[in-house]
Formats: sequence, C-alpha cells, structure tokens
Amino acid sequence: MMTKRDQAGREELSGLLLHVILRSCRSGDLVRQAADWQKMIECMDSMLFWCGGRVFACRCEAGRVEFALEVACVPVARMLRYVSVPYSLYLNRADGRRGRVFKPARVYRVRWAFLSELVFWLHRALPGSGWTADAAYTSPGRSSCIDSQPVLSELGSGRNALREYRRLRARGVDEELAQGFASGGRGTPQIHERFGPAEELDRHKQQAILRAVVALVASRESVDLPQMQGRSRARPVCQARAMLTLACVRFGVSLPLIAELLNRHESTLQESVVRLRARDPEGLLSAADAIGAAVRGGSVNPPYASDETQEEQRAKATHPGAAVPNSGEQNR
Repeated sequence: MMTKRDQAGREELSGLLLHVILRSCRSGDLVRQAADWQKMIECMDSMLFWCGGRVFACRCEAGRVEFALEVACVPVARMLRYVSVPYSLYLNRADGRRGRVFKPARVYRVRWAFLSELVFWLHRALPGSGWTADAAYTSPGRSSCIDSQPVLSELGSGRNALREYRRLRARGVDEELAQGFASGGRGTPQIHERFGPAEELDRHKQQAILRAVVALVASRESVDLPQMQGRSRARPVCQARAMLTLACVRFGVSLPLIAELLNRHESTLQESVVRLRARDPEGLLSAADAIGAAVRGGSVNPPYASDETQEEQRAKATHPGAAVPNSGEQNR
C-alpha cells in the first residue's frame, strides 16, 4: 500500500515513464562481458546527453535489454536510436558481422506510482549470466547515467535507504505486477500499457522552437544568427552554434532542420557539440537546460509530457481499477 508521502513524491516527476524492451535478432546474449556492459552504459549516457530524460533502471539478460526510462521532449523512437545504432556497430565490429542486431522496440507506459516496483523488478536477481544497474542503488554515485535519487529518497536517507532498497528488492514485487511487467501489461492495463509511437513534431512546430532558441542563444551569447550561419570559427561563435544545436535537439527539433538553418552538415554540428562537451560538459548542459526552461516559459511548449494531472495520478494510484485508454506497440 502506498503512503501519501510516496504518492506526493512521485507526482512531482514529469514526463512519461516507459518500460522499454530492446530484443536481439540473433541468438546469444546481447551483453556478454564487462566491455559490452560499459559500451551499453556509454550509449545510454549519449542518449541522455542528446535527448534529456532519465534512466532509472537497466537490465541486460540473454537477448534482451530493458530500461525504466523517462521521456522529456524527444520522441522515444529517436531516443532509442542513440542506443541501438552505436551498440549495433560495436557488436558487429566485435563479431565481424554485418546487418541488424535489434528487432523493433517494445515500449510500455507505466504509471509513475509504480516506479519503485518497476526498478525492483528490473533489478531482481539474475538466474544466470547478465547485467543490471543495481550498483547505482547499492553504491550511489557509481553510475552517471542511472538516476537512483527518486526511488532512494522515498525509502529514507543515507544507509537506511540502501538497507530498505536491498530488502524490498530481495522481497520482489507482487505476482500481479510481475506478470504485468513480464507479459507487456496483459491483465494490468491500469499499471502497464502499450505505448503507441510518438509522432515527430511537424515542421512548423519545429521551426517555432528553432526561432525561439535562436533568439535566446543570440541574446545569451551576443552572437546573432548571421554570425552563426557564417564561416567564423571564433570560439564564441562555435560555442553559440553548439548550444543552439544541443538545446534544439533536446527539445525535439530534428538535426537536419538545424543544419539547414546554420548552413552546416549534420556531422559538423554534432562534432562541434562533442568538442564543447569535452571542454566544458557541465557548462554546456547547464546552458542547454536554461535555454530549454526559457523556451518552456514562453509561448512554445514541449512536444509532449505527462498528460496526467496530479489529481488523476493520485486517483489512479488509489483506485487502480480505473479505466485507461490503450494504444499500439512502438515500432521503429
């Protein structure tokens, strides 16, 4: 039974909470050794850098990789490409093979009220070989891309929270929830339901966001659009281009549209962001987040976020039998 404090803490979270399942086209394990697991962590970190959002749990077992993922503004299909594409290239190079590695993703929406249960289920004991992000909870701070704070903060503070996490993880979730998570929500649609493909923003919406970000970057960095479109390689101009690119991508604008505006190739813009990230990672992310917050505070809203009000979330957590609309499976 959830307490009012549990409900209130979870309702502060925004965006969509998704249970994502990536399945292999091939026989054998997707993540076989420590180097593979490290590569998967790097792919998740890249996804969060470019797309925003949060990862709360991860499980790699046999031919499956599962995430508890919060989506902010970028459509989930685009987010997952930051994991599936580089990891496929890595695995093909390691095995000397070519071709597809992943099947179309399965994506399910989970009620925020059941975040902890999803984390406990994904981090349950492995029957054989495999990897989980459990260490991000038992040794907080070890993983930069797994956000353990929302769950641990509900369990207490300090060592008390770690002890409670270990106890609840060992106890596991109840049978109904476990069956729902394992079967794709069959029998538990009020908790775990299939999530249809989120449409890309139309070009007019993307252009509106792009115009808003251009104005904010020009004001913040004192670099106007003609300078960013020009050939200048001066550090302030390159920094402004990188900030503009990252802020727009994290807000759901496609990279080709940004490249078209700035008269640059897509790879050139990506490289400029990577270079600035290497030089000042915290400063770049802080600037992108500040620009995004300023855009949200204006007339341009995020493409999609959680469509549940706090009252609706509280009602569904208290009365789990409430009717919930269904949608189709996510396919890339």
